[in-house]
Amino acid sequence: MIKCGKVGRNPRVDLKSLPIEPKAYSIKQFCEAHSISVDTYFRMQRAASGPVRMKVGARTLISVEAAAAWRREREMAGRRAQHTASRPSA
Repeated sequence: MIKCGKVGRNPRVDLKSLPIEPKAYSIKQFCEAHSISVDTYFRMQRAASGPVRMKVGARTLISVEAAAAWRREREMAGRRAQHTASRPSA
């Protein structure tokens, strides 16, 4: 619900009450959003199959675009694995 500070021609909207979509995730937020453990995240990074990261000061963040690209890559890898598994051996 939007709070208005004043009724009339120029109502004031309390911007703090409006939802703000995240533009980047911390590692913990990324893991929570994708239902993976932090250990799994670091295991994927070591295997070069984790999302692209960015440094902002001392923080490591993952942009929503990088998270979406990572999900697409994981989906494609899953499809390739299914396709390879379903092919008969020669």
